[in-house]
Amino acid sequence: MARVIETRLIAQAPDALWREIGRFGAVGLWHPMLSRVESEGEHEGGLRMAEGKDGSRQIERLVKTDSERHFYRYRMEFTPMPVRDYVAEFRIDANADGTSTVVWSAEFAPLSDDEGTTNVISGFLNAGLDNIATLYGNAPIADQGRTRTTQRNFFTCRTKELEVAYEVSGPADGRPLVLVHGWPDDVTCWDKTIARLGDRDLRIYAPYLRGSGPTRFLADSTMRSGAIAALTLDLTEFLDVLDLKNVVLAGYDWGARAAYGVAALFPDRLTGIVAAAAGYATAIPPAEMPYELAHAYWYEWYVATTYGHRAYRDDRERLCRYLWESWSPAWPDRDTEFDAMAGSLNNPDWADISLHAYRQRWHDAAGANGHEEVERRLAESPTIRIRTIMLQGAEDGDNMPVTSENKERYFSGGYERRLLPGVGHFVPREAPDDFADAICAVAKR
Repeated sequence: MARVIETRLIAQAPDALWREIGRFGAVGLWHPMLSRVESEGEHEGGLRMAEGKDGSRQIERLVKTDSERHFYRYRMEFTPMPVRDYVAEFRIDANADGTSTVVWSAEFAPLSDDEGTTNVISGFLNAGLDNIATLYGNAPIADQGRTRTTQRNFFTCRTKELEVAYEVSGPADGRPLVLVHGWPDDVTCWDKTIARLGDRDLRIYAPYLRGSGPTRFLADSTMRSGAIAALTLDLTEFLDVLDLKNVVLAGYDWGARAAYGVAALFPDRLTGIVAAAAGYATAIPPAEMPYELAHAYWYEWYVATTYGHRAYRDDRERLCRYLWESWSPAWPDRDTEFDAMAGSLNNPDWADISLHAYRQRWHDAAGANGHEEVERRLAESPTIRIRTIMLQGAEDGDNMPVTSENKERYFSGGYERRLLPGVGHFVPREAPDDFADAICAVAKR
């Protein structure tokens, strides 16, 4: 599968811009490559036929629409392009200064000439967004009319609740290494680590977590749980579906918590784990929490307020950029890497999953039905019996070093904590050499 994301900053406010361009059938009013568009309306399941100025035709079906959130998703039913499983999303996000970010993304499986097909689709999306900027005004900041282009190839597999998108690299017969990203982040966090493992004969899998990037729920009725039990089950089922064995499992932040969960409860497919930016067994009663740590977790308490809900839903990019700045203040490549990742925050389930994760963590929300037994077992902090290396950034402004100290008693298969001077929260991005070294050390066993 391939994914393309294109965005533009537009001067108009989101509500006003949505009224102009947000209808499913309105694409013919602003896309310069289309000569005629016929639509059955704005109801889910409705079709639109789009005819290009070159005479080509394609038919698309509206899958989901939400005018309050300025969003719709559609699926290609017929197209002359050499693709299958084409699904696209069109949305308008609100910026803090009252302007808008228009996000148009597409996911598809190219049938031939992957790069050429991807470039054609990217060009089509860009042409439409360029004309929106012409008609309704670029945001006034110089060089921000065209903001982001992302093109990455991925595969998908189905677990009980998800269509999990994942990237894969390395020799097909290599030893499996599964890399699980954190929050708020995506699989791009592993790019530098993977580059350092190129000669290690590893088959590397990097799944997008629920609520991130192109991973999607199979059913609208499924609870958008962000609980560690849900992440643990997702990861366990991912390993089962792909039938991966003798796995080295590595994760940071949410990915580390999921890795601990699998290692503690479902270790049969694993030989060892590397965890970063999150210690094991860190449940601290609020009444006993140091105020310095409570201050670091402000964004978790923020979800208990109306303003917090609004920030997570409507101002997520600015919120997450601030978290990155706070958690790794000395990291020089922070802004560039955030920009490359930020498209994954546009997942339609990101806000619901994030809000639930922190409400559930502090016992203000229940977990999902069917996850109760896993929740109960994880709460007991069971012993992890496989080799574990934990990487802790000494300058982590979120999960501070104190949160991962003195955990040896929870491990019986060998445990080592490595404190990384000068490193903040985003360990695989900031210290890829250290992360790769830890993976190789675990893989030697």
